[in-house]
Amino acid sequence: MRVGELKNSTALAPFYILKGKDAYLRRMAIDYFKSLCPPEYIDFNFSVFSLNDGIEKILDSVHTMPMFSDYRFVVVEGVGDRILESDFLAFEKYLSSPDEGSVLIFETESAEIKSEEKFRSVKSLEKYAVVVDCERMTIDEQEAEIEKILSTGYSVAIERSAVQTLVNYTGGDMQRIYCELEKLRYFCDGRITKDEVEELVSPEMESQIYELSNALGEGNSSRTMYILSNFFKYGVSPTAVVIVLTNHYRRLLAVLLSPDASADEMAGRLSVKPYAVLNLKKQAKNFTQKRLKEIVDYLEDTHLNILKGKIGDASALKNIVLNLM
Repeated sequence: MRVGELKNSTALAPFYILKGKDAYLRRMAIDYFKSLCPPEYIDFNFSVFSLNDGIEKILDSVHTMPMFSDYRFVVVEGVGDRILESDFLAFEKYLSSPDEGSVLIFETESAEIKSEEKFRSVKSLEKYAVVVDCERMTIDEQEAEIEKILSTGYSVAIERSAVQTLVNYTGGDMQRIYCELEKLRYFCDGRITKDEVEELVSPEMESQIYELSNALGEGNSSRTMYILSNFFKYGVSPTAVVIVLTNHYRRLLAVLLSPDASADEMAGRLSVKPYAVLNLKKQAKNFTQKRLKEIVDYLEDTHLNILKGKIGDASALKNIVLNLM
């Protein structure tokens, strides 16, 4: 289930896991549940805990009857990769027979929530939950949310090209988009332009690596040098750029070597989203398998020379750009 689909639910489940790296989306989901409480009784029907507060407090709150409300909501924030086995088993026992009128909500970045016990197989708590995807909005959802954000408070407009640039620069992370919009709205003169986004927003490295690779593949020297200057402008480590660039070309090679694999299959192999695989396939068409293998070998050798101190990282990055252009 996506965050936007929550409001279409005809009935609430006893347990939700808000899962994904975008803090803005997780907050949207939490705010939705909070909005279901009568405003004058929110303090009695909406509680927030962390696992550090102790399992007893959390379950005591879940077992408390709602007050002048159909539901009582108990949010457990910041659930990490693993939880103590004793806590896991206590939650599992509760979820096998949850209280009517109580809604337990886990907020987590983690892919799975499993027991900490290494030598015992414990099933994921997700089998009891409605999992809400808080990983990333679609581009249409992002555009709508950006318009909504900019229409509240000090209202400003934004160019479509500025929206696309902002999404690219932030990697589509709505929490960061929100923060950047708050900065941009007070800088612009009633309308946010693409130039203002490029001037004021620090680009997220993965998106810029994709743009750099694209520019190199197309032989676009002006675009290549612009992106390179941005890395130096924002103090990005040249070594980090070399590492990410190497991984990017490895992925391009992997995609080119598996032309019949589906986007979902390649996404699993490369640990990326399916939409990223589609972008990689599009970009890989600029290369032959032989050329990509040569580039990967060259990048790996350059990284090794940086680590050995044979060349400075800034000089190495400039050489890479010149050799691949």
